[in-house]
Amino acid sequence: MTSDLLARAVLPERVVIDGLGKRVVPHTEDDLILELTQIDATVREQGQPLIATLYADRDATGPPLLSIGLGAGEAFWFIPVAGVKTRVVTYSKGPRPDDGSEVAFRYGTGFSEYLGWMLIPKQTAYVAAIEFFRTGQRPTSVEWADL
Repeated sequence: MTSDLLARAVLPERVVIDGLGKRVVPHTEDDLILELTQIDATVREQGQPLIATLYADRDATGPPLLSIGLGAGEAFWFIPVAGVKTRVVTYSKGPRPDDGSEVAFRYGTGFSEYLGWMLIPKQTAYVAAIEFFRTGQRPTSVEWADL
């Protein structure tokens, strides 16, 4: 059995939910990036950034999960929830630590505002999403701030 097949046999399937009801189970890292890219392109056309959530287990409704802000300029942000019991919420720390501007993201019919210092470049966000897809854990490729 190859290591890829062994990993699939051991790891639960991940699921991406786009905040508007679309639910996709990516089977590979390429599938994940394709889905995130398609969601990003769609919401950029609509002009309304939204939150997509990657769950570590497709049958779960809670953590561990990684929420991804898509469609906001050239940067994305993440909110992982680490652990069912602790419910620790951490935010990505982007390259502008003093940026207090607000960016609104849609999830379902509601909007939430987040601060500019949480925005990270798209490529960094994709690397972090792939890491979460592989491990189901908070990505180490991003700097985090607990709030």
